[in-house]
Amino acid sequence: MKRNFYTWTVFFLSLIVVLGLLAVCGARDFPDLPGWEWFYTPDDWPPLSDPDPWGGFDWGQYFKHGDPAPRHDRRPKREEKEEVAIVPSKKYPTIQSAIDTDDNDVWLIQVQPGVYFEDIDFRGKEVTVYSSNGPRGSVIYGRVKFTHNETEYSILDGFTIQGHRLNNYNRGGCIYIEDSEPTITDCVITGGYARQGGGICCISGSPNISRCIITGNLAELGGGLYLSAFGGYINSCFILSNFAIKPTENDSMGGGIYLINSSSCDVIGTCFYGNLSHRGGGMYVDVISNPALDQSWFVSNEALGVGGGLYHMDDTNMCPNVFGFGNVPDLCWEEPDF
Repeated sequence: MKRNFYTWTVFFLSLIVVLGLLAVCGARDFPDLPGWEWFYTPDDWPPLSDPDPWGGFDWGQYFKHGDPAPRHDRRPKREEKEEVAIVPSKKYPTIQSAIDTDDNDVWLIQVQPGVYFEDIDFRGKEVTVYSSNGPRGSVIYGRVKFTHNETEYSILDGFTIQGHRLNNYNRGGCIYIEDSEPTITDCVITGGYARQGGGICCISGSPNISRCIITGNLAELGGGLYLSAFGGYINSCFILSNFAIKPTENDSMGGGIYLINSSSCDVIGTCFYGNLSHRGGGMYVDVISNPALDQSWFVSNEALGVGGGLYHMDDTNMCPNVFGFGNVPDLCWEEPDF
């Protein structure tokens, strides 16, 4: 009897301690970032202590902030008859089959909830591929390509793009863009692996990437995004927990973003959180690139060398435009001008 009493006493005391710790950890939310009121309210953010912060996230609340128009109204109406392609259906069993259709009336492709094991190539088509239920409902388990001079009217809207390590890509584990200007919005880009750009790789393109979560991607250069000669926009995104790692060398760069070759992109209202590399845990910028950072924050990023938040190879006074805290070993490091 005494043994049972002792066992139950220890159990209840342990339960009280665990519940207390959960209450303390659960109260630690994202900080109130100045300038983000138009996009988010603090109550919308998941707790940083949550190991899967987006698992229980209210996506409906997320998408309603700053949404310029309903998905089907984002492109100018055509004069001729318009047809919405439903995927999956008897006529369009896959997303790629809807993109490849010869029916010129189809430019809206509505994808129903489900997991789609396929690689997607827009092939220069000006079509809007959108999920009917947001990124938690529709998952593309594969890679999306924009490499045929796609324009801003080639739109990918509302998916989870899930990469995997079975595909040994050199560039772009989840999305690869070259010489194109697509629109990517309201997507979760995760699980990608490549040598350059675990999540997204863009070469000589100007895409508009907005309201996306780029997380859990791995590369040698640009864990989240690898951007070369990039002239597009990164607007209102979360770039978190991406890694740029080289197993045998200490020159991995750009845990969140690796920006090179005269890139002049705009990074607006974006949060870099918990990214890791040797140089530029949150973001790495080379000597001939000059991004415009506006209302963007660097929080708890880490560099094994220098530039925990931002590493910039030129002392062009970029760091005063960067805000944040908790970056290791420093928020911002600029190459001295010799």
